[in-house]
Amino acid sequence: MNSFGSLYTGVSGLKTSQEALNVTANNLANVNTKGYTRQQVYQGDRESVWVGRTPLNQQQVGLGVSIGEVRQVRNVFLDKYYRQESGRQAFYDECYNSAVEVQDYLGEMQGTEFQDALNDFWKTVEELSKAPEKTVNQNMLVEYAGVLMDRAKSVYSGLKEYQIKTNSKIEETIDRINEIGKDLLRINKQILTIESDAMEKAKDLRDERALLLDELGGYVKMDYEENLNGTVVVRIENDLFVTSVLQHDMGYTRDEDTGFVTPVWPDYGDQVIYNLDNDISTAANSDIGSLKAMLLARGNKHANYTSFYESDLKTMISSDDYINSVSNSMMENTQIEFDNLLHTVMTKVNDALCPNKLLTDAEGNSILDEEGNEIYVWDEENGSYGSDQEATPATELFARNGVKRYTEQLITVDGEEKKYFVYNQEKADDPKSLYTISTVKVNGELEQIPSLLPTMSKNGDTNYPIAKALAEAWANTNLYLNPNAEEKCNVTGYYVQMVSEIGIIGSVYDQISYGLSDTVATIENQRQAVLGVSSDEELTNMIKYQNAYNASSRYINAISEMIEQLLNSLG
Repeated sequence: MNSFGSLYTGVSGLKTSQEALNVTANNLANVNTKGYTRQQVYQGDRESVWVGRTPLNQQQVGLGVSIGEVRQVRNVFLDKYYRQESGRQAFYDECYNSAVEVQDYLGEMQGTEFQDALNDFWKTVEELSKAPEKTVNQNMLVEYAGVLMDRAKSVYSGLKEYQIKTNSKIEETIDRINEIGKDLLRINKQILTIESDAMEKAKDLRDERALLLDELGGYVKMDYEENLNGTVVVRIENDLFVTSVLQHDMGYTRDEDTGFVTPVWPDYGDQVIYNLDNDISTAANSDIGSLKAMLLARGNKHANYTSFYESDLKTMISSDDYINSVSNSMMENTQIEFDNLLHTVMTKVNDALCPNKLLTDAEGNSILDEEGNEIYVWDEENGSYGSDQEATPATELFARNGVKRYTEQLITVDGEEKKYFVYNQEKADDPKSLYTISTVKVNGELEQIPSLLPTMSKNGDTNYPIAKALAEAWANTNLYLNPNAEEKCNVTGYYVQMVSEIGIIGSVYDQISYGLSDTVATIENQRQAVLGVSSDEELTNMIKYQNAYNASSRYINAISEMIEQLLNSLG
């Protein structure tokens, strides 16, 4: 009986070695399969049986060896670390891409940098201030004002177009996140079915799930945990996304004016997923995921200079308000800074050519309109005229679409009713009234007849003070780049500082992204050292298991010969 039992022991070794060889062969076959997790064989003793008992000991005989477990080799801590840092790297990589895109729009536009157009316009202002009566100087000013506006509109349109493209990418990313969620839910249900009897592991499904979690980690900040039944629960930005039985789709609301989407949780009453006003920092883990980076880069709207000012359009918002509003958005912030520059150029030039004054009574008190606002009128005494010499307000160089610079009104001052040319002031709640890139063009009258440029006094002489004021308006303009800036700069310095700031920010993003790419690569190498298939190691295992198989075979042959010899001797 013991001899026949020895045969079972040999057969167990034969089967175990064969299964180990199969696992090793499977590892080798998937050495280049993306997402495959190396499998290891764990062997254990079979139960022993009692064969006798003596006063000194109890006699047992082993029944051989068996496969205790075929385990997938993964390190859950490295997996989580990798997904977190790859998400962080994706965040800064997307931020860097947006900075590069802005630099491209501010740089070469149809072969000419915007700064060239800005400098050329300044040169024509200087030439006009020297000889404002010369027709060629008037023509050049109008012509280069048109070039400046064309370049400005091209840059601004490019920034808006990039926002729209980014918005489309955001929608595509949300759709892909939902697809991943559906796949994770499907895999959860399949694993639950397969592993419910604790007899089998759904290894291929687990590999597929690991790849999906790797991809999801690049899009969003996520947390996940595996339940005892083998399913995973996934949270995005601390909100439940996938469980073993359900998935909460990520949705979005769409702004009617811009078409921009905002990620929300429809199942949670359209709860907004991201608070983009919070500080971005590694310590708070608020710098993870390409989706968030795209939202920050795009901003909330197509912005103009008014975002830097209070409702009166005269007082800059505080540094704190700026930091908590648009400072995190590369595109929106650049649009505002860029539009603020052009707004300043347009209004300063217009105010020099067409000066205004505050309307007051004899005692110096301001005259107010029906809404309680101060009234500004054309300063006829110090104003200039064009070649037509008409006693009407001077023709501004930069004109708003559909809004004239002045409206003729009868106003009573000190008991006397008089005709005034009232300046139509800019209003924050009326986009058409604003001197912005989107609403302004070079005055069509001047494009047709440049000599209408107001450079003459009432008596027909050249108005040199106006020409001088025009040059000084450009040269002496002091601007803050943004509400967080500490020093003022002139027009040229403003643009240089704006471009430099974007370059510096882009360089910082690039360095962070580059450093994180090394970190991610290091973590991935560590992961692969654990879960990846090593051909050398697997070939070594194959030789080991083959030798074990051969040894079991020889053992069986030896036992078989012994049994045969015993049977023959008994016969």
